[in-house]
Amino acid sequence: MYHPGVRRSLIAIIGIIVVVAVGWYLRRAPQAPAADPPAQATRITPDLRRQIADRIAAAHAMREAAAAGAAAPTPRPELGDPPLSGEQLEALKTPILTALRATFPFLKACFEKARRAGMAPGFQIQGKLVLTGDPDVGTLVDADRLTDDHDQPLPPEIDDCLRGELQTIELPPLREGDKVSVTYVFSDDK
Repeated sequence: MYHPGVRRSLIAIIGIIVVVAVGWYLRRAPQAPAADPPAQATRITPDLRRQIADRIAAAHAMREAAAAGAAAPTPRPELGDPPLSGEQLEALKTPILTALRATFPFLKACFEKARRAGMAPGFQIQGKLVLTGDPDVGTLVDADRLTDDHDQPLPPEIDDCLRGELQTIELPPLREGDKVSVTYVFSDDK
């Protein structure tokens, strides 16, 4: 058999070869032409959402493979990694808030349905959202939890409407973080 030091070296060399091969394959693999990332909130079809999700996953995998082959990868800041200065936090928060405000026209029918169901004028809906994206692709929205302004669950038909509409929206790329959890208040009076 091999000496333990030789065995570890062989395993390390094989690992490097695999990372290089995966990186080469991902760069060479035929891909559908990439659409430019949206500059604003955009309505998408379920099929297009799957394609965008696949492109985001492929971009993440390629970055991870490249980072694994690098000697000392630079960690990307994420919302949960302290400390973010006030300036850094504001730079991250502003594009997210701007993009989320732009979703209201897509959600308007759900708010009208909520009014018809008896919710008082000027009501608010608090959404705990997960934004998944890539700086070169775009951002997809998923609702983790939706509640009324008293932190109570929404009527099922309103919850279903909002979740369904949020699934049809692509946001512009986020500058930081591949996955960001945010709480946003959607207001009826917008």
